[in-house]
Amino acid sequence: MEKFTFPVKSFKKLEEPFEGLKRPKYRFYVEVKDVPSELMNWMDTNPREQRLTTEVAKQIKNSLNEDNCSFHLWNRGILISAEDITYDNKTQKATMIFSNHNCHGNIDGGHTLRIIIENNKYIIQNPTQYFKQYVEFEVITGIDSTVLLAEARNTSTPVDTMSIEELNKTFESLKEILKNQEIEGNYYLNRISFKQNEHHDEENIKKNIIDGREIIAILNMFNPTLYKPGGAHPIQSYTGKEASLKRFLDMGLGKDTSVEKKRQVRENEIKKMKGIIPTIFRIWDLVERTLPDMAKKSRKKYGSKNYANYGECNNLSTFSNKPLDYVVPKGLLYPLVGAFRALVEFDKSNNQYIWGVNPFQAWEDLGPRLVEAILQASSENKDNPQSVGKSTSTWDLLYKDLYIYNLQNQK
Repeated sequence: MEKFTFPVKSFKKLEEPFEGLKRPKYRFYVEVKDVPSELMNWMDTNPREQRLTTEVAKQIKNSLNEDNCSFHLWNRGILISAEDITYDNKTQKATMIFSNHNCHGNIDGGHTLRIIIENNKYIIQNPTQYFKQYVEFEVITGIDSTVLLAEARNTSTPVDTMSIEELNKTFESLKEILKNQEIEGNYYLNRISFKQNEHHDEENIKKNIIDGREIIAILNMFNPTLYKPGGAHPIQSYTGKEASLKRFLDMGLGKDTSVEKKRQVRENEIKKMKGIIPTIFRIWDLVERTLPDMAKKSRKKYGSKNYANYGECNNLSTFSNKPLDYVVPKGLLYPLVGAFRALVEFDKSNNQYIWGVNPFQAWEDLGPRLVEAILQASSENKDNPQSVGKSTSTWDLLYKDLYIYNLQNQK
């Protein structure tokens, strides 16, 4: 539990209009210098990370530092969920109480809050440059879940589905699987962005942030519930990250299926995939880093492709975060990596998906042939990686090669 006591002005309480419900709302003004910096420890309820380099953030900061007495009118203010709040008429101070990081803290106005806190640090060092300004606080108590409220309030720039689902703890079981996973010494979970703007202000990370939707799109390819063996190929994983996320959330269940039922199916699928998930990302990284070498083995000149950008590539490999000599477009990566789903089998004895054969050995044995096939497809599609990534015949050819390899190399 944590308490925040600070001076306020014009404290008002609005009672809950529905009988039997206790969700009162409080509004008041706070002089910006009195906004508690400790509120930044209670940001889990906000679906966005705060980027202070955006044009909107710069405008907020500029208006905060103008001597116009109007910041509280121009700014939308700060929305807070709290366990309780009280007001002392004598001291004209309010006391907010937080106890649960899942439902207490900042919901909207996170950029405003962070800019104020950062600006206050500067004012402490430069007190003569402070112009008195106020910010409006709106505090709601009695809320068990802030997800829908955060989704509704964060509408000036729409909050994407991924951010809302992150707030709803949808990816926790996946994070648990990935938390100790490293490739070439890099713990890539630390670079995955599961909500808007996450990591964008972290200098050591922002050059190679991994979109959480990409993680889901890659996993979808290997989920037999979504893409049955021998059925339609997971081309959508390449063509639509948002659509892939929705596919993951729905798990093939209809609109009439409850949210809770979909969640149960998702959790069960992740549990069954637990043993193969880390390997999937290792395969992606291996293909991304060694595709040009496999091209040499098949006597193909990968560097001659316009998209290879040899000598001008500043890219880093997605998961191991290693420098790349060549660009490897995702239009090539998705069909190649997706073909490895042909090696996935179901072990009924432990209710787990497993690898029928070693996928790394499969890449060593079959890599030159697979790369030759996809570079041929690239040539046939005028070296347009987007066309390759959408080519059903390319997906089909690569998948069949690995499917046959799996049959021929069973233990």
